Amino acid sequence: MNKKINIGIIGLGIGEQHLKSFLKIKNCEVITICDLDEKKMNTFKKKYSHIKITNDENLIFNDKNIHLVSIASYDSFHYSQIIKSIKNRKHIFVEKPLCMSFSELKKIDDALNKNTNIKISSNMVLRTAPLFEKIKLDKKNYSKEYIYYIEADYLWGRINKIFEWRSKLKNYSLILGASIHMIDLIVWILNCRPIHVQASANKIFPKDKKIKFDTFIVIMLYFENGLIAKISSNSICKHPHFHSLKIFSQNIDFIHDLKNTYTIDKKQNIKLINIKKLYPAKNKRSKTIQDFVDYIRTGKKNSKLVTKKEIFDLMSICFSSIESLKTAKKTFIKYI
Repeated sequence: MNKKINIGIIGLGIGEQHLKSFLKIKNCEVITICDLDEKKMNTFKKKYSHIKITNDENLIFNDKNIHLVSIASYDSFHYSQIIKSIKNRKHIFVEKPLCMSFSELKKIDDALNKNTNIKISSNMVLRTAPLFEKIKLDKKNYSKEYIYYIEADYLWGRINKIFEWRSKLKNYSLILGASIHMIDLIVWILNCRPIHVQASANKIFPKDKKIKFDTFIVIMLYFENGLIAKISSNSICKHPHFHSLKIFSQNIDFIHDLKNTYTIDKKQNIKLINIKKLYPAKNKRSKTIQDFVDYIRTGKKNSKLVTKKEIFDLMSICFSSIESLKTAKKTFIKYI
């Protein structure tokens, strides 16, 4: 329980949040942080003078004193950094997505199967919001036996982000950058995997030629018991950043939108939910890292831990969704 864990962090955008989380955990020490941006590195040298800062990621992989690598780099770097972590026998905490293709996912799976002592998790932070946790725990109303339709919208509300590093990636996908969060939330709440997916997309706005990826995507997930879930990812909306969720069940409907969060019962009584401390609850997001560190130390999994199987199921759904976009057909989800 008290074993010291040494950490290396790659990427100092969202990676700074990883850093702050690790610094709060007892018997965790951040040894080295890595970034390619010289200005950012100089800023961090002043803020965290006790930590080694480098632009060479291999200093992290080759350091035998580092037990865990926290990957928060650009999406296209994740695969190679995960493989390097496995080769150097280090645990892995990685921002979504795990990788950029199904073939990369298969190679990661093969490498982990040969190194079963290495643990891996990912930063699916919506699980930490108490609002969504309450739904998951309410089996009376929201188990897969009662739900027949779910509607989830990832409203990005930060259009500037599509013109930054994402526009420079050859194969960036909004499915891997946004839809992935809502897919994970739905599968986690239901504890059930979909069997088919059908996806559609457009890029009507903006007309900037630098943006090569679809800016609006709709995904339909089909489950074995007939349940249907519709997920939209909207990167150019005027709507503030928000995770909208609607659940329709036999017993009660749940609506979570920008104006209000409420339930409607069979008699059409509306009950408002005070979500002040329930959503977005950003102060709870470090739990994804705390839970993973606890898992490394004890081997015990709690209900919010993103497990290896869940990550690979999630990525399988995402890649099948991308395949459906390409073929314009309903696609059977191929799970690893």
